Amino acid sequence: RQSRTWHLRLMRHGETPWTSLINDARTGAPIMYYTCQAPTGSITQQRFSSFVKLLDSVGRLADGKQNDRLEHWKRTLLLEKRHTGAKSRSQPVVQARIGMLQRMLDDLFDFPAFAEHPAVRHFLGLPVGN
Repeated sequence: RQSRTWHLRLMRHGETPWTSLINDARTGAPIMYYTCQAPTGSITQQRFSSFVKLLDSVGRLADGKQNDRLEHWKRTLLLEKRHTGAKSRSQPVVQARIGMLQRMLDDLFDFPAFAEHPAVRHFLGLPVGN
């Protein structure tokens, strides 16, 4: 199963962090980033809202079942956005989000139309097209 090679997780103490707080250049407010690692070794850092935007940019997939799953995850992520401010950076919320994002990738990467979509490949730091 292709999705099993993608990781969203917190590293143990002493390892490279798999989430990080980076201060926003404009406002100075801390922003949580989630780290995605591809099997190729490429690493990208994405905000939670970037996952929401990714699903929107994918749009629709080839068949009904795929679209149903994509729409399910769009709704799930939009509902999860209710955590705002410092609460969104609390350890329980971060851990829950990592698990949810991993389940989303596991689910959607079962569909080649999603896995090979140019927006998905770009999001994960992989080459797009020729």
